[in-house]
Amino acid sequence: MRALFAFSGTRIRLMRIGAGRATVYQMSRPRPRVGALLALAVVATLLPVGPSSVRAGEGLVTLMDATYDVLPEEARVHVAIDAVSTSLEEDAPEGPVYYAGISLNIPPGSSNVSASSGSTPLEITVTPIADAIRVDVGFSEQVFLDDSYHYQVVFDLVDEGGAADRDFRIGHSIVAFPVWAFGTPGEDGNSVAVRLPAAFEPSVYGGPLEQTTDADGALRLSADVVNPQDWFAYVTAERPGIFTEVPFNLAVGDRDASLIVRAWDDDPDWGNRIRSLLTDGLPALHELVGLDWPVAGDLKVEESANRLGDYAGIYNRVTEQINVRYDADATVTLHEAAHVWFNDDLFADRWIGEAWAEFYAVHSAQAIGVTGETFTLTDDLLAAQIPLNDWGEIGAESQDVEAYAYAASYHLAELISERTDFAGLRAVWRAAASDEMAYQPIHATGDPQTEQATNQAGWQVLLDLLEERTGADYDDLWVTWVADDREADLLATRAATRERYLATVSEAGAWELPEAVRADLGAWQFDDVADSLDTADRVLGLAAELDELADELELEPPNQLRVAFEGSDGLDAALTEVNKELFALEQINDATDGLAADPDPVEWLGLLFSEPEVELDAARTTWEAGDHGSAGEHAEAVLTILDEADDHGRERLGIGGVVLLLGAGVVAVVWRRRNAPDDPEATIPPPDEAVEEAA
Repeated sequence: MRALFAFSGTRIRLMRIGAGRATVYQMSRPRPRVGALLALAVVATLLPVGPSSVRAGEGLVTLMDATYDVLPEEARVHVAIDAVSTSLEEDAPEGPVYYAGISLNIPPGSSNVSASSGSTPLEITVTPIADAIRVDVGFSEQVFLDDSYHYQVVFDLVDEGGAADRDFRIGHSIVAFPVWAFGTPGEDGNSVAVRLPAAFEPSVYGGPLEQTTDADGALRLSADVVNPQDWFAYVTAERPGIFTEVPFNLAVGDRDASLIVRAWDDDPDWGNRIRSLLTDGLPALHELVGLDWPVAGDLKVEESANRLGDYAGIYNRVTEQINVRYDADATVTLHEAAHVWFNDDLFADRWIGEAWAEFYAVHSAQAIGVTGETFTLTDDLLAAQIPLNDWGEIGAESQDVEAYAYAASYHLAELISERTDFAGLRAVWRAAASDEMAYQPIHATGDPQTEQATNQAGWQVLLDLLEERTGADYDDLWVTWVADDREADLLATRAATRERYLATVSEAGAWELPEAVRADLGAWQFDDVADSLDTADRVLGLAAELDELADELELEPPNQLRVAFEGSDGLDAALTEVNKELFALEQINDATDGLAADPDPVEWLGLLFSEPEVELDAARTTWEAGDHGSAGEHAEAVLTILDEADDHGRERLGIGGVVLLLGAGVVAVVWRRRNAPDDPEATIPPPDEAVEEAA
């Protein structure tokens, strides 16, 4: 949607071209007190009775009823001003005084000007002046103190044709013209009325004018006016349903776009201009935005006027129809066309759609060489500043706030674009259109991960996507332009949480943080993220200990911990996994240290015929295979064998005679096997020495 009141230049002239006003003229020298008279909507001509010099006062009060009769089939408005002037001018000591005429200003371009009093034509002089035409009317009789003089001034406002955006336009589809009021300021009795054929639907800017229906069915817009010099209205009226449809197709990217331009049947130039503009503009918009053409059926573009209210254009994404004012410029039309992409389907917040529709309208206009008015953020508009997140729905805000929000949202879009480029923005729009998670896996190379709908607002999603897809920071812009006080606090929490998240990402190295953590961060569930990062830090800390110990033992850690860390079962499952793996690895370390110690003779005797090395090898193999339960059992078996070696040795000494009967050869073979299997020169102690040591 594009706001009409936000225009400058031509659009401001639509709002107020100027009010009918006049200056006093008289036959004698003016009195010193003429300041107030200069503001009158009418001017009296004062004449003395005799030759003495009598200065004019403010004694002529003129009440005027102006009726604007709209004649569409004749392309003109006929204006009739019924007036009565009453002299309140006191006679001078030199004799009575009277008024001989009056002067009033009428709109520029007025023609067929005449004046009469009853059936008597009055002499007039018509003089073009700045922004008006001055009409000097001579009375047919002298107006003395307490006399009232009735007369009528008539003229036509004729539509001479020309550009579609002309301020004065009278046709059977659309009428648009200024309405002035006339009469003495501060007096009750002045009025304005506009008569329209019944088929027209009017809209009034300024005024106000009250709508009623005359006996002949014509619409009447009327108002009593106390201060004509300050009163002004601009009336547009539209006769619905008289259109000429022009369908056409064009390529927008690799899609075929089907359009129907609906122009008033008496305004073919508008239809031709819009078709030419969209033929160039839609492909330019597509190239800049980077999204496919989204309209499945026909996009209808319809010429409009008063049905838009205070707006120059409206896009309806349900009906896939754009309504554009007949006098709108190229930027307005491209703005509404950009809403095909930038609407509630992409981001729900109003300011986002308006910001980027205007941004791409301006830049596509530049690309194809057309011009139009753009929103400008002035100091006056800044006086109505609100957080853009507080911008209400259409009709909920004052015109000052509306004008500020349109200009500020476009200004913000330009500020954002200064921190990235069109390619970066295209990545953001593609991510939003595809429902991509804002926080993707750091090392991912496949298709982006998508997510289910979350409760975060559009402004939150846009900020995350901008920062994650373009690599720049924008939260300061959100604090300045977007967020209210409560949301600013939320942004501070977000900044701290993101900083900690990025630190954990760095600590995780090649590992990805779980999707649940990234989803919570994208959903702005910062308490949940903090809890998850606490657990992640514990897991990563224990994983570092595990890697260090595994390196010492020359073991390759299994992949289960990484799978658990990155998986969907939660970081608590990863914490359980790392604790189990670390516990089993510590058991293997204890078993390794136990086997590395030299046994005493009794333990040596107890270890005869046992194979703890086999159990240790099994522990190492199963741990690397990820079976930390079995690894722990094998390591525990090693420790059990070592713990029981002394007892078993003493038991064997208890039956030492049997052992001695075995002979030195048997003992020597066993000892050699356990202590020097590869050294043929190894010394084998005699069995009696071993027995004596044990004893």
